[in-house]
Amino acid sequence: MHTNQKKVFHTNAATTAHVHSHNELHHGHHHHEHGLLPASLYLVGLGLFIIGLLLEKSVWQSAIFLVAMGLSGFHVLFEGVVATIEESKKAHALRANAHILMFIAALGAIYLGDIKEGALLIFIFAGVHFLEDYVSDKSKKAIEDLLALKPQIARKIQADGQIIEVSADAVKKGDQIQVLNGMQIPIDGMIVKGSTTLNEATITGEALPVEKTVGDVVFGSTLNLSQTIEITATKEYKDTVFAKIVQIVKQAQQNVPPLATKIQRYEPIYVNVVLGVFLAILILGELFFRSVDSPIFEQALIFLVAASPCALAVSVIPATLSAMSNLARKGVLFKGGNYIYLLKDLSAIAFDKTGTLTQGQPSVVCYQLASTVFATEKLEQIIYSMEAQVSHPLAQAIVEKLAKRYERLAVHVTNEVGKGLSATYDQHKIQLGKASLFPNVSPRWQQVIKTEQLQGRTVILVVIDQEICGYFAIEDQVKATAATSIQQLNKLGIQSIMLTGDSQITGEAIAKRLGMDKVYSNVLPDEKAKYIQELKKYYPNIAMVGDGINDAPALALADVGFAMEQGSDIAIETADAVMMKNDLTKLVDAIKISKHLSKIVQQNVFFAIAVVILLVGLTFTNHLTVIASVSLHEGSTLIVLLNSLRLLIHRP
Repeated sequence: MHTNQKKVFHTNAATTAHVHSHNELHHGHHHHEHGLLPASLYLVGLGLFIIGLLLEKSVWQSAIFLVAMGLSGFHVLFEGVVATIEESKKAHALRANAHILMFIAALGAIYLGDIKEGALLIFIFAGVHFLEDYVSDKSKKAIEDLLALKPQIARKIQADGQIIEVSADAVKKGDQIQVLNGMQIPIDGMIVKGSTTLNEATITGEALPVEKTVGDVVFGSTLNLSQTIEITATKEYKDTVFAKIVQIVKQAQQNVPPLATKIQRYEPIYVNVVLGVFLAILILGELFFRSVDSPIFEQALIFLVAASPCALAVSVIPATLSAMSNLARKGVLFKGGNYIYLLKDLSAIAFDKTGTLTQGQPSVVCYQLASTVFATEKLEQIIYSMEAQVSHPLAQAIVEKLAKRYERLAVHVTNEVGKGLSATYDQHKIQLGKASLFPNVSPRWQQVIKTEQLQGRTVILVVIDQEICGYFAIEDQVKATAATSIQQLNKLGIQSIMLTGDSQITGEAIAKRLGMDKVYSNVLPDEKAKYIQELKKYYPNIAMVGDGINDAPALALADVGFAMEQGSDIAIETADAVMMKNDLTKLVDAIKISKHLSKIVQQNVFFAIAVVILLVGLTFTNHLTVIASVSLHEGSTLIVLLNSLRLLIHRP
């Protein structure tokens, strides 16, 4: 352990990540984070109002009510007025919002001398908005908790062995970092000294500790639970998996569903119409309310409140935030609420095979060697020495199978793409490659190859001097959750399609084992996007799930692209959503929550519109007071918010 230490803090660290959901998502409703002070003033105003009720009707009572109104509602109403002015300047036309309607209603109540009713109007309106804050805060809490885990400090090892503490943002690729017991891993990297146990829940979602040693990859934001280790940074902070998660969350807050965008677009137009009708009632009131005893101005105020679109304005976004938060806890991060909505209409999902449906780590299931030239152990040593010089996953699988028994021989290997490996040892030519590379295969070996391929295995033949003398059967194990997920997709009426570079026999064997509907085999890496383009002709809404660099174009072309967390950076950046736990059952959960979200939003919109129609109808039949209108109207907004909140705890 290094003992010489200095502390160096960099002031140019990136700002702490924050979810701007209210400022960005609630643009149309002009709903912002009110903070502690406005909420405190609201409670103070409410207290004053209660005190005012205890006083007899007097000038003092009216004054107290006015002060209470100002304290409790100023912040909410002021935001609405300011937003109206700002938006009107931008559009060079009046772009009023629902806050303005309530502001006019409150002033109207004061004008009529009904200061108590005006105060109640403000308390109910502002109170519901503070409750909306609470609902939205609850819906984004899971995401904010994640962002709070951003690594702050890294212990950088200098060339002279000294250790300085720097901001995690200041770490460069290649820097040596010491991580003490109990500290966060500050950056993505590789262990170069020591062994330890890590909690990787922030990245994988799995709470069980994972053992790590020299050569293993570690992720920034994960927690070192036991021994001190040293790592080499393989990325800068902005390129780490955790930083990409933060970026996805920020992007999601700015990406609102189409329905919410429409509501935001038409809200000012609707409010302008309501203001127009309000003025018309004031001017032509006698035509509408001939039998009404109360002042025309009061009836106009009742209409103003009844027609306010508050409930409609919050019918979509809080529900979407709740669904996104629910899925974030399950390990599925979306880059925008609109992608969640698209899931409900999926007709097919295309899956990359390796690393998505399978573990992505091929292993030798069985092998057989029978040479008349070399003893079996000697041949195994030669094969091990050849494959150890190649980085291909199939070669690594053979090395893993044989590595514990042999030392490497000095064998010069020729590795030609599409032709396998070849080497000369003791004047004998040895070749290793897929069965398709060797045309003259005897019936005996053809039967062996077919038997293995029918089980979804890749066969690597061992050929000495043009004669087959053995094989390795290699299989990429299917993920435990894959078959279950495909079954659930079938029940939902969604077709499952596999895209694989494997042979037709191997691809069909795996697809059959999983219960998939279609499989496209021998697909070259650059052809996946073409297949998605072709499939879109037959499936109106198609998703793609992949993890590799070659999956990125297909992920971009699909209506919704899902990247696996352990996939490539390009795949994660291109996709519309990321599955953090590499668990395909979470994909099914996302689809089910999408369907439930759609139902919740439909309920909200229908209810909000129905309440407005009912209240407006009651207004013109003289069956409504200002307070009754406010109570029913804001009560409907509260019901919509609570209905949206159900998505936080919904279990698919």
